[in-house]
Amino acid sequence: MIIKEKVKKNFSRGAKTYDEYAKVQRHMAFVLESFIDGSDKKLNILEVGSGTGIFTEYLLEKFPHSEIHLIDISEEMLDYTREKFKSYKNIEYFLGDAEDCNFTKKYDLIVSNASFQWFNDLEKSIKNLKNQLADGGQLVFSIFAQGTYKELRDSFNEVDQEYDFSQKFRSQKEISAYDQDLELLDDEVYYESYKDIFSFLKSIKSIGANSAKNQQKVLTYGKLKSIEEVYMSRYSRDGNLVVTNHLLYFKLKKTTH
Repeated sequence: MIIKEKVKKNFSRGAKTYDEYAKVQRHMAFVLESFIDGSDKKLNILEVGSGTGIFTEYLLEKFPHSEIHLIDISEEMLDYTREKFKSYKNIEYFLGDAEDCNFTKKYDLIVSNASFQWFNDLEKSIKNLKNQLADGGQLVFSIFAQGTYKELRDSFNEVDQEYDFSQKFRSQKEISAYDQDLELLDDEVYYESYKDIFSFLKSIKSIGANSAKNQQKVLTYGKLKSIEEVYMSRYSRDGNLVVTNHLLYFKLKKTTH
């Protein structure tokens, strides 16, 4: 169970350092953008989990005349984005948990980059967002999937299974089953490298993506060093830790009736 107050707190704390450390999220935005055709028409667009506006930059470029709504759970993230795009008049900002929001507008495009892994009931949320699409509208999103941080989870489990540090990520098969109209666009593995486990965990914390699970056991320095030893012995290359990011990209089109 993901505790949304923890998610909000973590991302609010990471608002100012997010852009510096969000290398994978920036890559995901670049790939996701390639699956979306731009338009000079005035469309209604919703971005879920807009964060610091990494993907919003693509939307503004591809849809210069559209009305763009941004929703994020973190007020600090929204404030950061509002300052970044203060010269744009076609953006509206909404503070809230998109998993619990009821939207009144129908959208031609709903996008989400690297945020759906924080949803507790993603199946229900996808169905709700599908209902918010105008006929012919599309939901396009990227998400961290099952293989993400597998080395870290294995190392934690080897030392002490009670820590259960990393959240569980969904599989491609599980997500595809949520709706018959979901189309898998790409299934990608993106590797990172860190000199030690401390720099790896620092990067996670600096973007606010640290664990938001309930009843998490306190991690001691000694236990962390033991975990690093296991990690280095099993998952290192050229003296650095290897980190797997399993990335999925999906599209759903609402059929015109």
